[in-house]
Amino acid sequence: MKRYDDALAAVKRALDRAYGPRKLRLWSLEADVFEARKDRASARHALEQALDYAKTLPPTGSHTKLRDALEKRAAKLR
Repeated sequence: MKRYDDALAAVKRALDRAYGPRKLRLWSLEADVFEARKDRASARHALEQALDYAKTLPPTGSHTKLRDALEKRAAKLR
């Protein structure tokens, strides 16, 4: 539908309310929206925010796999 601004606003609202590994998925979604807009720099920034936040989480659960996927994705955008 290409309603990128609406999608970004929704992600920002969700990020304000989310905590823990859910935030990683939201930053990934934000990066998806920026990539759809052809804004690679902003997508990379969203992924870097996710990775910085992931470093503060304890290394348990399935979010370690998500973190690894985010690292690979960020490396492709560099």
